[in-house]
Amino acid sequence: MKTRILVISEYFSRGGLETHIVGQARVLSKLGVDLLLATGSSAADCPDGVFAAALTDLRMGAQVSYDELCVTLKRLKKFISDERITLIHAHPFYSAIVGLLAAQQSRLPFVVTIHSPLSLSSTFGQLYDFLLKSVVLPVAGRVFCVSKETELLCRSLAECRTELLLNAVQIQNSNPPNVAKDGPWLWAGRLDKDKSNGLLDLIEKIDQATVGELHIFGDGPQVHLIESFLNSRPDKAEFVRLMGWRHNITTIMPAYAGIAGMGRVILEGSALNRPCLLVGYDGVKGLLDINRFERASFWNFSGRGLPTITADALHQEFYRLSKDKGPFLLRQWVADNRDERVIWQRYAEKIKDLAPLDNPLAQNILDALQYRGSISEPVWWDKELMRVILGLFSNEPYGKEQAKSMTHQILVAHLHSKLEAIKYETTMLREKIDFLKSALAERDEKITSLNQAVAERDEKIISLNQAVIERDEKIASLQKHIQDIWASTSWRITRPLRFLKKLVSDPEPTTYFILKRIYWGLPGNLRIRLNGLRCLIIRFFLSKRKNNVGLMANQEGIHGLSWEEFQDKVLSKREQHKGIFILEATHIDWNMNLFQRPQHMANALSKLGYLVIFKTTNFYDNVSGFKKISDNLWLTNNDKVDSIYGAVRSFYSTSSVHTKEIYDDRRKYGLVVYEYIDHIDPAISGDEENIRRLNALKNYAFNGGVDFIVASAKALYREAVQAVGEDKVILIPNGVDVEHYRDQRHKYCTIPKSLIKFKNVHKIIVGYFGALAPWLWYEEIEKLAALRPEVGFVFIGPDYYGGSSLLPKAKNIFWMGPVDYKILPGYALHFDICFIPFRPGEIARTTSPLKLFEYFALEKPVIVTSSMLECIQFCEVLSGSCATELSKCIDKALDLSRDEHFKKRLAELADQNSWIERAKKYEIIFEQTKKWICHKKDI
Repeated sequence: MKTRILVISEYFSRGGLETHIVGQARVLSKLGVDLLLATGSSAADCPDGVFAAALTDLRMGAQVSYDELCVTLKRLKKFISDERITLIHAHPFYSAIVGLLAAQQSRLPFVVTIHSPLSLSSTFGQLYDFLLKSVVLPVAGRVFCVSKETELLCRSLAECRTELLLNAVQIQNSNPPNVAKDGPWLWAGRLDKDKSNGLLDLIEKIDQATVGELHIFGDGPQVHLIESFLNSRPDKAEFVRLMGWRHNITTIMPAYAGIAGMGRVILEGSALNRPCLLVGYDGVKGLLDINRFERASFWNFSGRGLPTITADALHQEFYRLSKDKGPFLLRQWVADNRDERVIWQRYAEKIKDLAPLDNPLAQNILDALQYRGSISEPVWWDKELMRVILGLFSNEPYGKEQAKSMTHQILVAHLHSKLEAIKYETTMLREKIDFLKSALAERDEKITSLNQAVAERDEKIISLNQAVIERDEKIASLQKHIQDIWASTSWRITRPLRFLKKLVSDPEPTTYFILKRIYWGLPGNLRIRLNGLRCLIIRFFLSKRKNNVGLMANQEGIHGLSWEEFQDKVLSKREQHKGIFILEATHIDWNMNLFQRPQHMANALSKLGYLVIFKTTNFYDNVSGFKKISDNLWLTNNDKVDSIYGAVRSFYSTSSVHTKEIYDDRRKYGLVVYEYIDHIDPAISGDEENIRRLNALKNYAFNGGVDFIVASAKALYREAVQAVGEDKVILIPNGVDVEHYRDQRHKYCTIPKSLIKFKNVHKIIVGYFGALAPWLWYEEIEKLAALRPEVGFVFIGPDYYGGSSLLPKAKNIFWMGPVDYKILPGYALHFDICFIPFRPGEIARTTSPLKLFEYFALEKPVIVTSSMLECIQFCEVLSGSCATELSKCIDKALDLSRDEHFKKRLAELADQNSWIERAKKYEIIFEQTKKWICHKKDI
């Protein structure tokens, strides 16, 4: 029957073990023996044409679970049967135990190879240590040791049948070619944490004059450490190069003047008649002459047992090498003692006629694994498995002593661990005491220094207080003088003359300013009725703009850059921006008392690197020319921007100041976007004439009059898609300026005494900020306030079309009026729960309220009315369809307000819905703009 050996190795990647096994396969195949491989590595790691067959991706390492190990043993049993295996040959680490179990369940002869002391250490856990020393070594038909060091250790740990199977290499019949003595050197090995220290020591001690260049062939978890070291040391990076790994490393070696490394690399280099530099785990051991070579062979050329040499000593040895290479060329010694043909022939003789494994101790391990069943615990660290195996062994004639010894070892290890823990805690306490003493001394010094600083500060305060008193006296004197002038008869007599002069010198801005002041001074209900007239007046003044000067800015307006200056300083550098975005004038000015979607989107796009121009009607802004708001963001009332070529222009669906002709004109200069942000409704859109104009613009946009439609809510998106198709519609809901709402300075915001007083009476605060508009559900707000008298309802925001007059008058309802957006989060932090009470209807159904995401950023629970579809899509939002349901939501929200996991989830939602993320969706439109520009150039 043909001999077919299955080699089982936990890994088969890059290193001495792998080349050892490849050499075994090479020689045994010539002797008529097939070598097969079973490994945890992938098929890609196995070299072609070496093994008769291979079984890969076996789970057997340190963290293998019971289920995974069970699958591994089943796959091995089938493979062994299918391939007619006659012997199992296992290698460390955990694969040695798996190999034993595979041999036991298939009743095959079993041998194991021990490569280094690490395989015999307790590093891999008590169960591994016990099974290796108590079962694997004693029951193996042969324990092959690659060095005298490991053979000695195996005999000291267990009664076993050891055989020296020294590392061997292929000896070429012809002499290898010579290379220039000043050619590069090669280091080869696995870049793991054990070998990296020695390699770093080598790189530190050599220089370009010594080796010319050093080429490092290897891969592993520490490759980034070596790269980082070389990046930090340009002097070393000049001549040290990382080459990656090669499976055919022995065919590369002849091109090098010398070989550095450990283990098989030393033997392979010497077999090629190259001088070799032994680099151990802890550092450089030196160039190998015959004496050092024979000493190093005892420890399998690992560097153990040999001293690490200094940089000076290394340079002296390389000087000797440059004068006479002879003592360092050891090919003949390797040919006489480490020829792989001789070594593996001896191995083939030793494995003949070995008895199949049928051992009760090995069977006990299989039985114990079956007892533990299907659990997720890592096998090799399972204390219960350890207990069961020790119990089984204590009842076996061959296992009593081993079990007793192991139990004793476990107890000693436990006590030792406890002692080390106590020592560590003692050391830490001493360090803490020393640290605290030092900290106390530093504190005393700081206190002395601070006391001195306080004294100096007090002197400055006294001096400043005196200066303030003097300044206040001057201010009071000047104010009295001004009041005297204002109260004088001459001032009152000349007032009509001053106003008449202003009206004559600048009639249109002055008239506009007067009408604006009159309109916003009217009651809310009257403003609703006059909204159509207001829009008509705005359109009239827009049409009257002349000579590129904003007539809607009064004489006291803020003068910015002129059009020529803006061209020279900003537009001339347009290539530095990702694109140009012009937000056409709407009913929302930059400085109005509500910070809305247009301002937020302009801010976000500017932060993304776009040049943003925000056009204003000057209802609130009073700017003339171009005023810089922030980097990349400009405010203007200048119509010259209409001629900027290659820009994206945004028109809002809520603005009736534009016409179809304006849309068409802007499309000559770039792409036009229709921002469909609200359902057109009398509650939002004003009188019938205004609604007619808005619908006309919408119909024009929905019939191809614009290039893209941006919808702020899903219902609006579906409506737009039905009209123009998906390619021309982008869903961009409202968002939140996360940084603004998380600014820690808001915690120190000074709030009005009226709010403090209200909070003292009502311990639970349900808050709303936004416009007090007709679409709020005032009837249910009144019922809810009556149901929950202990809850305080705070409303922050401006009156919008008379909404404040509809707000119920109750002791637990408090309207604060508008609050500047800059400090709004500081007020909202005093809310316990946030509220969006929209009345059921089309507005509620189609609106994406940006305050929802601002509430998320505040990490406050949110309650909405159940018809708000854009809000209730978030499972974190509570909703109710009536006052009773909303009252129950308040109780749920109070519990959630104390839940840190819930608050963290709200913060995540805010991050996902930031204005920056929203603005990124415009990138599609800007890409199309680039194509539009290219197309126009081609024409």
